[in-house]
Amino acid sequence: MLDEQGWLYKDYFDVFRRLRGVIDSVTFWGMADDDTWLDSFPIDRLDEPLPFNRDLQAKPAYWGIVDPKHLPGYGMTFSVSAEATSPNAGTLTVTASNPSEGTAYHTFIDGLVVRQITGGRAGQPWFPRRSIRCPSATLRRA
Repeated sequence: MLDEQGWLYKDYFDVFRRLRGVIDSVTFWGMADDDTWLDSFPIDRLDEPLPFNRDLQAKPAYWGIVDPKHLPGYGMTFSVSAEATSPNAGTLTVTASNPSEGTAYHTFIDGLVVRQITGGRAGQPWFPRRSIRCPSATLRRA
């Protein structure tokens, strides 16, 4: 949940930055989770809405605001390889590379396109090597 919160804060602040000149400020009603009204109103529950935790340590929400490179899954890329298992069939393998320290939860492949560009006759590869592409990952929430 906290990692996802970091990506949400990043998305919000990307919008705020695009609106620079239209909005003057962004206000937080508190700095850290040790003193938030959301823990006791309207019912008692654990809620962690702010950029710093109860020990005043930066959470992913903070990094989403100031430096998203510290978020889990930042810079994740995908690659595709293909192996022919017969003249008319094969296997595509999608590999994700996550250079960040944390686990990239709720990550989905945004798309994979495979087009047959040759006749598909016996002896020809079943997969179009030059048309296989997999765009960079986009981190979306489930």
